[in-house]
Amino acid sequence: MRCSIIDSVYRIDTDNSVSKTLDKEVTFPNGILVPPDDHYLYIADNDSRKGGKRLLVRFNLDKYGNARSGSRKILYDWGTDLGPDGILSYEKRVYTRTSHSSCLKFQVEPN
Repeated sequence: MRCSIIDSVYRIDTDNSVSKTLDKEVTFPNGILVPPDDHYLYIADNDSRKGGKRLLVRFNLDKYGNARSGSRKILYDWGTDLGPDGILSYEKRVYTRTSHSSCLKFQVEPN
């Protein structure tokens, strides 16, 4: 059996079921984060191919943990520079970095 890699975002529920929550809205997810309040899904989207997008994006989540269609918000666009490499949250802030070790910090927005 052959497996193919699908660049998407999946949710694994407590019953071990797997659901694709994002597909075409991101091109190369390279870090995902859901802060403790469960309102948002942050994604480091880093497509390093020529012409690829290098973005930090945020989606609103519904009560089931699905990204809401049309809710994508671009928080930062690296353009043609090296894009985000991982993501984390600490004290209501979201952090990401690039391969050049630069670090960006964003305040998590209140609801």
